[in-house]
Amino acid sequence: MADARRRRWFDAAAVHAGHGPASSDAGRHGRGAGAVGGDRAHRLLVLGDDDTPGGGGSYRAARAAVDVALTAADLLLAGDAAVYGLARPPGHHCPRSAFGGYGLFNYSAAASAYLADRVGRVAVLDVDYHHGNGTQQIFYHRADVLYVSLHADPDRAFPYFIGWADENGAGPGEGFTLNLPLPAGCTNDHYLATLETAVKRIAEHNAAALVVSLGLDTYGQDPIADFALSTDVYHEVGRRVAGLGLPTLVLQEGGYFVPKLGANARTWLRGLLGSPLDLHATPS
Repeated sequence: MADARRRRWFDAAAVHAGHGPASSDAGRHGRGAGAVGGDRAHRLLVLGDDDTPGGGGSYRAARAAVDVALTAADLLLAGDAAVYGLARPPGHHCPRSAFGGYGLFNYSAAASAYLADRVGRVAVLDVDYHHGNGTQQIFYHRADVLYVSLHADPDRAFPYFIGWADENGAGPGEGFTLNLPLPAGCTNDHYLATLETAVKRIAEHNAAALVVSLGLDTYGQDPIADFALSTDVYHEVGRRVAGLGLPTLVLQEGGYFVPKLGANARTWLRGLLGSPLDLHATPS
């Protein structure tokens, strides 16, 4: 994972695996309930909710983010034990054929579907502060992709309408969604105890690969969140995820306290890779 790689281009079918043709088409051509007049390349779009504006470069950026995720998935399939995909805008709030939560395409879902088509059972661990409503919706009726999420209770946090503990999948997917809502002020110890429940369920799934939606808005100083996690706990989270022994694809999602974002990501990844905790380490 220490080597930087260039993304490669994937065709629209790979995007549709995580969404459906309607969302890709709407993002490209500027359709959506919030589209306003003017030149199509520059008009403001509000696609799905009023937190998701778009402009002339939005489609290209969002498609490139999917390409990053799928390139990372290919590296995993080629034998890398762990791969980190860094892309913006985030995507786990995007359900099938819609947009939301700052994102246009759900690249975590696209990568998970891509892997499932090739290796069989896949687990998704979403550790963003906000529930990944889009990822849950896309896989809610599937038994091959397990979705597990640690997130702020939707009674007080976005997306508000989904992410409760009693949502556990439907039809063939019943029992393959696990939501673990957390309280305001969630401490390191509380978070790690809840993570143990998540890790245990993932181990039971007998997955061939793990996709992590890595949100770092769980940090105690994040301006739009209310947990109390410190940088050092991310190392332990990464270490426990590594303990699953699964090929692991880590895709960046949220995180809005910019002064510590790099240190928090680096600390999480060092834990995953088995490197010692070093809060002053620089990338190698």
